[in-house]
Amino acid sequence: MNKEKNTDLQLRGIKAAKQYLRRRGMEVLTDEPFECEAGTIEIIAKDEDGALCFIGVTVAESSTPFPACKDEDRRMSLEAIAMSFLAVRGDEYVDCQVRFDRVDIRVVSDDRALIRHHINML
Repeated sequence: MNKEKNTDLQLRGIKAAKQYLRRRGMEVLTDEPFECEAGTIEIIAKDEDGALCFIGVTVAESSTPFPACKDEDRRMSLEAIAMSFLAVRGDEYVDCQVRFDRVDIRVVSDDRALIRHHINML
C-alpha cells in the first residue's frame, strides 16, 4: 500500500472512529490529533460519565491482525501525552477521571469495517 493511500485510509478511519464514539454518547473534544513531544493521540473525548478519554486509533486492511492490548511502552507514552494535554488545557478538566482507550478498525470492503473498541485498555 502506498503512503498516500495509507494516509487517506488513516484519516477516513479516524473520521469513522469519531462517528462511532459520538453514536455511543461520547463528546469528541479535538478536531485534529493532539501532538506533543511525547507523541500523538488521535482522539480526545469525554464519555457520558465525564471521564476524559485519550483514544488511539489503528486502521488497516482486513488482512492485518489487530495489535496486542497491553504494551508498557505505549502506556508510558499515553500517560505523558495526557499530562501534556492537561498541562495546556487542565483547567477545563478538573476532578475528572482519565482513561486510555483504543479503537481498532479493519476495513473489509469499500463500505464496511470491523471496529473493536478497547475501553480503559491500560
